[in-house]
Amino acid sequence: MALLAACTLVLSAPALAAAATRPRDQAGDAQRRVDSARRSANASANRYFEALGAFEQLRVQATGFEAAISEGERRAASLRSIVQQRAARAYRGAGTSLPSLLTVGDLPDLLRSDKLLATANVKDADALSLLLAQQEDLRQKREDLRKLEDRQGGALLELQHSSKRADAQLAAALGNRQDVQARLAAQAAATAALARVRTVRSASGAAARVPVAAAPRVDAPAPPSSGGTSPHHNDPFLACVRQRESNGNYGAVNPSGPYYGAYQFLASTWNITARHAGRVDLVGVVPSSASPFDQDEMAWTLYQWQGSGPWGGSC
Repeated sequence: MALLAACTLVLSAPALAAAATRPRDQAGDAQRRVDSARRSANASANRYFEALGAFEQLRVQATGFEAAISEGERRAASLRSIVQQRAARAYRGAGTSLPSLLTVGDLPDLLRSDKLLATANVKDADALSLLLAQQEDLRQKREDLRKLEDRQGGALLELQHSSKRADAQLAAALGNRQDVQARLAAQAAATAALARVRTVRSASGAAARVPVAAAPRVDAPAPPSSGGTSPHHNDPFLACVRQRESNGNYGAVNPSGPYYGAYQFLASTWNITARHAGRVDLVGVVPSSASPFDQDEMAWTLYQWQGSGPWGGSC
């Protein structure tokens, strides 16, 4: 009898029959585990992205407050100079030497000076007082915003850990399903070999030792190519986000997050997106070290999945 494989084994019909019992149940259980883990991972990811969207909006607000405070401070400095110059001219015109109060650095003290308020333009002084009040209000709002950012950041960190655990469970379920599929394939091959043995025995009336073909190898699909240019590279949204987030620098790293790459991914956001896209080869990769093709693809996947929320609703 021709060899079916390099190795042979003596078949035990009862053992093979026991091993081959309920293959559909085994496959079904493995698939149900995958489905359950995937639902859990998706739910965890949705909670994560909801928190991430809120956090990014807070960051945008904080940036706006910083800009408003800087502009207000610039205007206050300009008005302070005008008030001081007018007060100085008034004292010089009255033949009085310029008092030391005009060099006072503390603006509230400057405004509280009776002599300065008496000689400065009342309209300018009022405007300066209003600016100071606005600045104080902005500073208070900024402080409240910082506290809210801290709380939201803590919640986001916890959700990052939760999503990581859910992703690990999904990876384990997928691995288990692959193992079950490989085992069932081996059982199917052994069952087919047993059937051939029975046929030979029936025809010859004697037991035969039959070599069994090795079970077919079950390989994971090869990951998509990471070379070339993504078909989504020139999409207006991606182009806008790249420019705003990193000025188009795919190797950019911002330690404040830390945020990585052209689209300033958090590592957790990148990993969740890669898992969602089926790109398990990218899970754990530092986004700024990934190819421009992969960064574009992950950004496009995230945009199609979650919209502009992960970037604070910008662009």
